[in-house]
Amino acid sequence: ERGLLFTAWGIFFERYVDWLFLNAGLPPDLSYSGFPTWAGGEEAFDGVLRRGSVLMAMEHKGGLLSQVAKYSGSLDSLTDDIDPKIGSEAGCRQLVSKIEMAFRADRDQRRKLESVSVQGVERILPVIIVQDHALRGPLVNWYLNRSFQRLLQEADITDAIEVLPLNVVHVHDLETLLAAVGPGGIDPLYALHRRAVRDPEMVFELHDFLSSSLAGYGEVRSKIWNDLLDKIWQGIGSYTFPDQWGPQPHRAN
Repeated sequence: ERGLLFTAWGIFFERYVDWLFLNAGLPPDLSYSGFPTWAGGEEAFDGVLRRGSVLMAMEHKGGLLSQVAKYSGSLDSLTDDIDPKIGSEAGCRQLVSKIEMAFRADRDQRRKLESVSVQGVERILPVIIVQDHALRGPLVNWYLNRSFQRLLQEADITDAIEVLPLNVVHVHDLETLLAAVGPGGIDPLYALHRRAVRDPEMVFELHDFLSSSLAGYGEVRSKIWNDLLDKIWQGIGSYTFPDQWGPQPHRAN
């Protein structure tokens, strides 16, 4: 039963991330595809975002690290738990394997993605979306990117494609990023692409990088997020302070 619960939660997490992208109000020149499949119906990536020559390939990982891994103070316990759940045995390996399948050096060995065109793609922006707050910690992205790069060196990917460093994005940071999409707001593909170029070792924490380098990060511009916050805000206010509650303060001007 415990295993079934974690499996169900993982599926729920994947669908929630998909919902975030579908309802973000992305710019028209950004093409999003959730759970694209290979020719034949087998699932490929968990999500793909594309503009022009840049394709963002995503895996979603809703797994939680063990209490021992997070709180024992043992580096070995932490890495032994990260690797099979997110790292070299899971998300990193899955991303590299799927990128290799789509962009093998030998064109005849490539697998075709249904409903997602890869013609003209020159850069791959790999992204793993995670849920556990511990994975926002210092140097976690650095560690996972190192695992990703080691696996990448063994892959048979065409030299015509540049695979950028791995972004590890906590779902809270993804929510904040997509909530800022809108007129005059943030472009999520540009934001993560910029980070991969400016911080190729992935040393700085994503939230710190975005909040210090992107104007508008943290503002709520997305209509669906504003509508949701309005409902939550008014629900709280009407229950606790029915005569004094005003509009919610999170809207961007």
